[in-house]
Amino acid sequence: MVEGNQLPPGPRTRAPGGSLWAFRRNPLALLVDSARFGDISCFKFGRQWIYLLNHPDLIRELIVARAVEVRKSRAIRITKHVLGHGLLTSEGDLHRRQRQLAQPAFQPARVSHYADVMVRHAEEFAESWSDGQRLDIHEQMMGLTLAVVAKTLFDAELDVNVKKIARSVSTCVELFDRAMMPWCRWLDFAPLPSNIAFAIARKRLTRIVEGMIADRRANPADRGDFLSRQPFVGSHRGQREHGLHEPSGHQVDARV
Repeated sequence: MVEGNQLPPGPRTRAPGGSLWAFRRNPLALLVDSARFGDISCFKFGRQWIYLLNHPDLIRELIVARAVEVRKSRAIRITKHVLGHGLLTSEGDLHRRQRQLAQPAFQPARVSHYADVMVRHAEEFAESWSDGQRLDIHEQMMGLTLAVVAKTLFDAELDVNVKKIARSVSTCVELFDRAMMPWCRWLDFAPLPSNIAFAIARKRLTRIVEGMIADRRANPADRGDFLSRQPFVGSHRGQREHGLHEPSGHQVDARV
């Protein structure tokens, strides 16, 4: 156990930026290397120490028993303009309110239904492949994930624009990865091609998700999806009152 101000063990380097560059090259390799030092380890990103908990009891204590004492990571806080103010990024009373709103959608029967949807879509994707066919596995898995998300959250089937949606999601994820870099705050305000691409991708995703929500609001029957259990489906006013609609336009696309 670590006592007082003593740092836990972990991978050490004298390279500028500490382990940041190793993480950028291969995140999993750095985490596996750090985990071998025990249940608690740490490494350095620039001037910041990063701690890794490698035991389920410690993880539960941190995110459940002592949740009120924990803040979101710097990267998460910085990228609220990417992810919105949802369960992943919110804290305190807002986070608790959002958890309470979302909880009915994760009852055992609902989760079982989501699992059936995942299995069905996975089987359909597998059946669409043929022996000897060359595939981009990243593209295929992105397509499968998006199909499952659209069905379980919005009871929607993605159309032929799935590749455009996948590219937009990838663009947003790439900007999130950049948030790990020490100088990311200044890059966000520069007229960079990546920032322009992100603005376009965010607008496209917001438009698609808003369309799905509008369709559900017009047809509010319980379809077994996530939105069916949300109080804002039948009322735009109720959506704002429950804090599930952001004035900036980052809506459920980022939140779910």
